[in-house]
Amino acid sequence: MIYKDDTLLIDENWNYFAESIRHADERELKNKVYHYVGTLCTVNSQTEMDYLYYKTLLNTPWSNDPFDFLNRSIYKVDFQIEIFEKLFTRVSDVNNINIYYGSNIRLINQVKPLFHTIHVAEDFEAVKNIIDTNEGHLFTIIVDTVIDGGKAFQNLESIGLDYNVDFFDVRCLLSYVQGGYVL
Repeated sequence: MIYKDDTLLIDENWNYFAESIRHADERELKNKVYHYVGTLCTVNSQTEMDYLYYKTLLNTPWSNDPFDFLNRSIYKVDFQIEIFEKLFTRVSDVNNINIYYGSNIRLINQVKPLFHTIHVAEDFEAVKNIIDTNEGHLFTIIVDTVIDGGKAFQNLESIGLDYNVDFFDVRCLLSYVQGGYVL
């Protein structure tokens, strides 16, 4: 409301995510708006973007405790590694059945290549049906947390399943560019 009469929309070509730049190993900055540069401490990056970010950070009040920033960044990476370790231990079990619990087609298409086979269940009843008809199997459920009115985790816990053991948030497996949280 404050800027409703004083807004200039810019072309999408200006919109860049920092992680995409790092993956592409683009070293020189372009005339772009770079998002999430400081989300993760990327100490091995050779991009001008990261160099300028840290140079600027050192000139702010937050530079008083650079170890806090580094510690939070390392914690995020450790958490992601832990999730992937748990997930891949599960999916490598021959008795495991993978289930995607959600209806977001874009996320389904992003997660499918990570698994040999994956059943898609668009609601909790479909998840229970797959579990009931495959008794004796281990299940790994990849969940879109917004499904079933945001009650997906609650639904799965109600049948005795555990978060980050039996079921995982799909966004923890995907990068920012794919619609996830992974840095």
